Amino acid sequence: MIADPLFASSRRDGSSRLDAVAEVARLLGFELMAWQSFVVDRATVAGEFRQVVVSTPRQIGKSLLVLFVILDRMLAQPDSLVLFGAQSRMTARGKLLDSWWPMIARSSLADRFTISRGAGFEALRCDNGSLLRLLSTEESSGHGESADLVVIDECWSLDARVEQAVRPSTIRRPGSQLWLCSTAGTSASVWWRSKVDVGRQTITEATQDASSAFFEWCAPDGADVLDEAVWWSCHPALAEGHIPIDVLRADADAMPAAEFARAYCNVWSDSLVGGWSAIDEHAWKAARA
Repeated sequence: MIADPLFASSRRDGSSRLDAVAEVARLLGFELMAWQSFVVDRATVAGEFRQVVVSTPRQIGKSLLVLFVILDRMLAQPDSLVLFGAQSRMTARGKLLDSWWPMIARSSLADRFTISRGAGFEALRCDNGSLLRLLSTEESSGHGESADLVVIDECWSLDARVEQAVRPSTIRRPGSQLWLCSTAGTSASVWWRSKVDVGRQTITEATQDASSAFFEWCAPDGADVLDEAVWWSCHPALAEGHIPIDVLRADADAMPAAEFARAYCNVWSDSLVGGWSAIDEHAWKAARA
């Protein structure tokens, strides 16, 4: 079973990095999920998209997809510079040192990469001169650097200043890309909401930005997030058998309704944002009893 995206940019003509990214995944001990392959095949068509926006539920393998794309760029393009950021430098540091590096170190790619752990100087280096550095999600961060790939995760917690800071860094490098990834946000996520709204509009109104790709897995507007059929339809890792349904059932019982809907159905938690229907907490708990 495969969960189709509710919104997705069309596949353009040309070769993509799908085979190469899939090989990186295999070298790390993984097979690309169907949804990951879908994004890579469309987002990495040579010379097409300067920006890639990916909106997904949690626990679907988004961080792995980001890692695969980053390592492919570093391996395929000697002397490339990759910048990675998240909602805080500490979060990005933890992702690199505690999650990604152990996977690389125990894989057949271990002899291609080295890690620097010094506070403020954390970096991943490839033997071909490519470098991954952490991006501080601050207004001044990113200015003056020319990057081949910039990836920002958990964009819902950030504001427009981070994009204003890093976008100029991709202009001077041919074939560079800016990847923006996140789950749905809250009423405070004004910048991320605008990226999602524009992405949806380009799909529904067929006014696609020639330089930007958009992909979103989420429950449709007005869907009953109590309905397990909705979970299967919008959560790719569940649909593909990578996460058991019991995990979602347990979290549905334990989490506040709006937070569960945001996490697993990629629904915005503020009922006034984007027209999503409010979820009554008492009705939610009664239905789950």
